[in-house]
Amino acid sequence: MAKKTLDGKISSAIFWLLMFFISYFIIGFVLKVDLSSQFNANAFYDVLNDSLTLLAYFLAPVTALLLFSDWRQQHASINNEQISKELLNILDEFNNFYNIQVENFEVVNNFYEFRSNFFQKLTSFSTKCSEINQIDDASIKFSETSKEIYELLFNYWFDLSQEASMYFEYKKVANGTTQQLVALAEVYAKKQNNAQQQKFEKIQRLRQLRTNLSILHV
Repeated sequence: MAKKTLDGKISSAIFWLLMFFISYFIIGFVLKVDLSSQFNANAFYDVLNDSLTLLAYFLAPVTALLLFSDWRQQHASINNEQISKELLNILDEFNNFYNIQVENFEVVNNFYEFRSNFFQKLTSFSTKCSEINQIDDASIKFSETSKEIYELLFNYWFDLSQEASMYFEYKKVANGTTQQLVALAEVYAKKQNNAQQQKFEKIQRLRQLRTNLSILHV
């Protein structure tokens, strides 16, 4: 694709340079010679020489600009391939977090360790997302999808935290015998189930988005 793009740019540049050369030559020749008189070879040569000189003057910087632009895009494409690989690897590592059960957080240290690991991965993912070069439709789509994934992951943590919080609140009153405690337990259980459902919906969406993502090959 990059080769075709460069070929197209070169062809376009050659076309317009030739149009400029022909136009300059014709106008210069018409202005310099008397068309009603005999053909003047010297005048023809002078105008031709000036046209070729001017063409060469523009040809060098245009060629350099095209080659530099192509090199820069090629370099960006190579970076995108590597960064997209790293992003997908990080995203796959989040599968280890999706199966966590809130009961595991009964040990406080487990919760803090889980939170630390989760946000460490999330920060790495966010940093890598910002390094994607949006140079074509594929990289733009990849970047947009990655941003959506980041937001889903962040909200997934919120739902998981809410589920854990309601789980522990429920446990405090689950064995209550008064009408007030029973009602309170039902409220906590309902909120826990709602948070759990929202969490599962985000996991499904995250897995769907991951399936649609692929490495940005050069």
